[in-house]
Amino acid sequence: MYPLLFIGITILWGTSFLLMKKTLLVFEPVTVAAVRMVFGSVTLSILWYWRGTRWPFTARDWPRLVLMALVAYIVPFVVQPTVIQLVERYANHGSAFGAMMVSFVPLLTIIVSLPMLGIRPSARQLLGVLGGMVCIGWLYRNEVSMNVPWWCLALGSITPLCYALGNTYIKRRWSDKPVTVMIATFLAISALPTTPYALAVEEITINESFIMACVCLVTLGVVNTGLSSYMFFKIVQDRGPLYAGMTAYTIPCTAIVLAWLDGEVIRVGQLVPIAGVLAMVALVQAPVLKTQAGRPHAR
Repeated sequence: MYPLLFIGITILWGTSFLLMKKTLLVFEPVTVAAVRMVFGSVTLSILWYWRGTRWPFTARDWPRLVLMALVAYIVPFVVQPTVIQLVERYANHGSAFGAMMVSFVPLLTIIVSLPMLGIRPSARQLLGVLGGMVCIGWLYRNEVSMNVPWWCLALGSITPLCYALGNTYIKRRWSDKPVTVMIATFLAISALPTTPYALAVEEITINESFIMACVCLVTLGVVNTGLSSYMFFKIVQDRGPLYAGMTAYTIPCTAIVLAWLDGEVIRVGQLVPIAGVLAMVALVQAPVLKTQAGRPHAR
């Protein structure tokens, strides 16, 4: 079952970037984020009700829940389509660039885990982090040569950093909480401020892409945000975060291939540093993967 879940996550999250690009033909970035949050929250709430899970949080958790919703959901969900739209305008590979940012999540997770979880880096970890940062600089230099401004690249870096911070904090504080309840709560809290803003400020462009964009947006919310989040954290709980985190290697590959098929401009100068980043992550994770391979999996 778990290999099928792994493949499903790779396909679903790999298509998310192209879906976002298609929705941006009609909707603006905050609207895309808000609708995605609403549909994702409703989908997971249905699963929550069906499973009969009890509410696991207390009143003291609310400030942290709100902060985590801001850092791990509102900011990256709004920034991601914004960056995809900008890079598509500047260099005609918006969804591919969004996918490339996913490959930074494991590397940044390693970096933020050092102070947050009190982990002392080994020589192998330091080498992997430094090598990964060099590869990121190489990628950004190539993007600048394709007319993407530095401020846009800096904005794009916010998304993987937020995901790394969110994943690490959840591991530190709420690793024992039911996944469907936790993610549904985060998405619901995130939808509260973004939905009124989208309705009041942003516009919807009615054009020949309207129906396709609506279908893409609903799919992005229900399937690519709601169901796939449940699938991902199901793997985290049953097989461990390292096994689930390996999707960071396969998701960018899927998304970049789809972007190329959609006519986006993909160069070797972009693919080589991404391969370097993933190689550095593998260098850091290899000892842990070897250790966990000999342990029995949770049932």
